[in-house]
Amino acid sequence: MSSTRFEYDAIFEEVSSSPLETANEWYMEERHAFERSRSISKIIKPISPVDLDAEREHHTSHFSPTLRLDTITVEIPDKPKTRSGTQEKLTELSQQMRTLLQSIIGYSEIIEEDLRAGEHLSPFEDIATIRKAGHQLLELAREFELQVDGERQKRKMAERLTALSEHALETSGPTPIYEALLEHLQAAINFHSGDVTLTDQLDPLASIPSDTSRQLDETTRARLINSSIDYCAPCTEELPGHHHALAVPLLVHGKIIATLVLCSKEGKRFDAIHTGTAVAFAEQAARVLGALEYREQLNKRATYDNLTGLLNRATFLERAERKCTRHGLTGAIMMDIDHFKSINDTHGHAAGDKVLREVAHRLDATVRGSDEFGRLGGEEFALVLENVLAQDASDLAERLRRSIEERPFDIGEGKALDVTVSVGVATANDIDVETLLARADEALYSAKHRGRNRVVIA
Repeated sequence: MSSTRFEYDAIFEEVSSSPLETANEWYMEERHAFERSRSISKIIKPISPVDLDAEREHHTSHFSPTLRLDTITVEIPDKPKTRSGTQEKLTELSQQMRTLLQSIIGYSEIIEEDLRAGEHLSPFEDIATIRKAGHQLLELAREFELQVDGERQKRKMAERLTALSEHALETSGPTPIYEALLEHLQAAINFHSGDVTLTDQLDPLASIPSDTSRQLDETTRARLINSSIDYCAPCTEELPGHHHALAVPLLVHGKIIATLVLCSKEGKRFDAIHTGTAVAFAEQAARVLGALEYREQLNKRATYDNLTGLLNRATFLERAERKCTRHGLTGAIMMDIDHFKSINDTHGHAAGDKVLREVAHRLDATVRGSDEFGRLGGEEFALVLENVLAQDASDLAERLRRSIEERPFDIGEGKALDVTVSVGVATANDIDVETLLARADEALYSAKHRGRNRVVIA
C-alpha cells in the first residue's frame, strides 16, 4: 500500500468533516432606483395576510402589524442561516468540490499502484472511500446549484423591482406605473388576474389581463378592498372554484391611495412569501409614485404662481411669446389692483393675499380658455389673446373690470372691501410680445391717471 494514502486520508477527512455553511444574502450594485445597499433578502419578507375567512369564524386578527420589509425571500431548505456573503460561500463550495475531486483522483492512483503491485484486498477499502467522496461531492454540487438558483431568483426579482422603478423616468402619469406593477408582479408570483383601484373609486384604473376579466364579483372585491384599507395590511379570502384572492394597500406618504387585488390560479393559494413579494412590489410602486408626485410639485412650482395659482411671470411671457409668433392679430390686456398698497398697510398682508387670490379667481373665471393669463408680480396681471379683434378685446377687458367691481371682497373677521382694477388694452398685427405688453402697460397707466377703475385702449 502506498504511503500517499495517509495524505489523501487527511485531506478527505478534513473536507468531509467541514461544516457546509449556508448563506442567503446577495448585495446588489448601488443604483439610484431603490436601496441597493441592502440585500434583496431585506427588501422582501414573508408576510402573513389577514385571512378574512378566519376572521369571520374566530373574530381574531392574523396579520403583520407593519408593512416594513426587512427579512428574506428565498431560502435554501433545511440549512441553517449564516451571515457570510454568497460570493464567499460559492467560493468555499467550489474549493471543497475541487479538493474532493483531487482526493478521488488520488485514491484512483493508489488503487492502480496497489493492483500493479499485486495487492488485491486494499482496493476495496479505497473504492468505498471513493464512493463516500463521490456522495459528498454530489451533495456539494446540489448545494452549489441551490445557491446559484437562489441568487438567480433574487437577481430576477431585483431586476423586476429596478424595471418598475425606472417607469418614473418614462411616464408623466400614475396609470402606466400601476400597469407596470401588475406586469412585473405577475412575472414574479404568477397569479391569474389582478387590478389596481384608486381609493373611493369602483372601477379599476389598471388590470391584467387587459380585458379586465377576473373571478371576483363586485361585492367580494369591494369587501376585500375595504378590509385591506381598514386593517392597513394585506388580506386574503377563499373564492368559489378553489381560487384565492389577495388585496394589498398602496401607501404614499402614509396615505392609502389605491389597492392591489390579485386572484390566484385554480387550486393555488397566496402564502406568506407571495404576500411579502406583493407588498414589496406595492411599496416600490408607491416610492415611484411618491417620486412622480414630487416631480409634479416641482414642475408646478416652476410654472405657476404659488399664491394665486396663475401662470408665473416667466412661464406667462414664454407662452405669450409663442402665441405672438404663431398668430398675426394679437391682443394684450394689463390689469392692476387699485390702491393695493393701502389695503396691505390698513388691513395687513394676510388680507392683501386674500384679495390677490380672489382677484385671480374672478379674472380666471372670465377669460377665454385659449388665452394665456398670468400674474406678472405684485398686484399686476396680464392676458394675451389670440385671433381677437380690437372691439372684442375691449369688451373682454370691461367684463374683467366688472367681475372685480361687482361685489365686495371678504377679507375675514366679518370685514369686506370694495376692490377695483385699472385695465389697459392693446391690439396689433405681427408684433412681438414685449412691444405689445408695453403698449398695454401704457394704456394701464393712462387708466390710473384718469381716475382708476376703468378700461383704456392703446
